[in-house]
Amino acid sequence: PHILIYKDGLPKYKLRQALEYINTHLNEDIKLADLAGVVGMSQFYFVRLFKHSMGVTPYHYVIQQRVELAKQLLKQGKVTITD
Repeated sequence: PHILIYKDGLPKYKLRQALEYINTHLNEDIKLADLAGVVGMSQFYFVRLFKHSMGVTPYHYVIQQRVELAKQLLKQGKVTITD
């Protein structure tokens, strides 16, 4: 079988699917298997292409997004720092 290799990371539509899934489920436990399943590829291959596309692993990207969300909520005064 002919296997396509994406030299520039994930195809844009798959990257968009992964990022949308992360943003939608940011308050939940996001598993690598779920992310890889969303884009229809193995976990190993997904991590490799995601890191090539975004410059960080999916795990670090999720952490970054959660920190950014926390900063926004604190700035808006909707939650306290203990929350």
